Amino acid sequence: DFRRSGGRVVMCSYEQLPDVQTGPQLSQFLHLQQGLETVCALNSWSIETTFVWMDVLSIPKEQRQARQLAMDSIFLYASCADAFLVAAPDLGTSTLGVPVNLSSYQEDAWSAAQLFSYCCNHGAHKVYLSKSDGFTTASTGFAQDMRFVFSREMLCCQRGHGRGQDKCDLECLVPTFVGLYYQMVATSNNDGNDSEPWRESLGRECGRHFFQGVRAMAKHNKEELFPKNHVYSTGTTSSASSTQVHNLFGDLLLRVNRRAALTEEGKKLSPELEDL
Repeated sequence: DFRRSGGRVVMCSYEQLPDVQTGPQLSQFLHLQQGLETVCALNSWSIETTFVWMDVLSIPKEQRQARQLAMDSIFLYASCADAFLVAAPDLGTSTLGVPVNLSSYQEDAWSAAQLFSYCCNHGAHKVYLSKSDGFTTASTGFAQDMRFVFSREMLCCQRGHGRGQDKCDLECLVPTFVGLYYQMVATSNNDGNDSEPWRESLGRECGRHFFQGVRAMAKHNKEELFPKNHVYSTGTTSSASSTQVHNLFGDLLLRVNRRAALTEEGKKLSPELEDL
């Protein structure tokens, strides 16, 4: 058994820069490396049996269908992780003239999607920050501030959706978040049983608390969490641009509510789910 033999998984996250083809810059990589050693030391894990999930290693870039399947699985990957490590050193400014640091990391939609996926399973338990001024444990507020994934930009947005890209990568995240929403609705009356006994009890409890908070917030901020559409722009601030309105969630959430609420007895939608 993987965990009984000491196996652990750490999700590693960093901000992909628009002027870098793929993967972390050297400073980001070094902060991930040093941070990983610190995470293992803090938790008394063996570095030899600790494995890393990182998008550049775990998500295919060239094969579009395989890439989409991997993005669809982000919540599954996150559910298997034991810790989440953010590398956010100060890197000056990008080619777009934007400062690159922890604040810019928090404004990146793909980074937010990774952290959100982890926190829906574990809360802010074992979320760590590796920054220029040192290594720290992230606060619950840090995770909560990144819940609105779709109000942020993906890397393709910063690049102006060039090279024949007909849709934004935000649109590729929709099936994943529809699955999350279904889980949110379907487990609203969870009896507390856990099918993953390997997960630490504190991590389970933190995950439930975070998940319940997101579900409660969906009643009042549904359009921010799961917007029906978004503005798709081509071109950057330094070149001519055009905009279109692209569909995101549309009426998918209402359809999910209705499907999740079907029961063998009544086949009716509960008033609570109607409100979501």
